[in-house]
Amino acid sequence: MGLIDLKMYPRSTTGKNANRRTRLSGRTPAIIYGNERTESVTVELDTKEFTDAMNAFGGQFPLFNLSMDGTDESCVAVLREMQKHPVSDVVFHCDLFEIPLGKPLKMDVALNITGRNKHVRSGDAVLDVILRSIEVECLPRHLPDNVEISFEDLEIGETITISDLSVENVEILNDPEDIILKLNVNIIEEEEVPEDEEGEEGAEGEGEGEEGSDGEKSDDSGDSDKKGDS
Repeated sequence: MGLIDLKMYPRSTTGKNANRRTRLSGRTPAIIYGNERTESVTVELDTKEFTDAMNAFGGQFPLFNLSMDGTDESCVAVLREMQKHPVSDVVFHCDLFEIPLGKPLKMDVALNITGRNKHVRSGDAVLDVILRSIEVECLPRHLPDNVEISFEDLEIGETITISDLSVENVEILNDPEDIILKLNVNIIEEEEVPEDEEGEEGAEGEGEGEEGSDGEKSDDSGDSDKKGDS
């Protein structure tokens, strides 16, 4: 995963009113903690830059290369928590966890399912995705954006498990037997006609036959009357 460069700005005021003024100025209040810090540091982030970075990662938590404006201070951090407005979705506040670059970290990485399977295209099979992400451990510089999995050559009934994955410089922490996805046969059930409807159709048919018989009898009687008159 490439580090996303993001500038941070010092913040000296805290509290509800101060945070509101920060957001109105186009910045997002944040704190940085971790990496043996004895105290958290309050900072501000450019709201547009931060929002664009989060949207680019589709909800995943990327690694930020943070540099303090006007100084040489910098650090690498991952987003741990983000508070949003329930309606407008505006970010109110975020917590950033500083990561020691020389030590491995544990993170969830998204799985990117790709491919066009012939059995799915023909309607003979359906893809059942069980895992959407995996847990990995690696150095920050080796953390991938996602892990790509192709099901294009999968046959009906076959599966892809954790043991089928291999990512360079990354240890996958999930159980090797965990199923990521499988290709199931597509079972199409025929709609059954209720017995009551079948009975009604049969009754209607019998009724039509009786009407036809009565009609023939009336015609015969009419012919007899005509013969008597003659």
